[in-house]
Amino acid sequence: MDAHKERLQLESIRRGFAEMEAGHYIPHEVMKAWLLSLGSDHELPPPKCVCGEAHDALSEHEGRNGRAGP
Repeated sequence: MDAHKERLQLESIRRGFAEMEAGHYIPHEVMKAWLLSLGSDHELPPPKCVCGEAHDALSEHEGRNGRAGP
């Protein structure tokens, strides 16, 4: 992997941690239960962010400067 790709990957990881610290995430158990329900007779509704807000697009998580935040 070249240095540019590594920087992009690290920035993506940092944004992910910032989103989690800001309270924007879905717990693993909730996501797993939803995924396992897909295609079954008892599909669960898509999981929601623990912050309680609906986030339909990545841009809603990002601030004006492109960084994660409320």
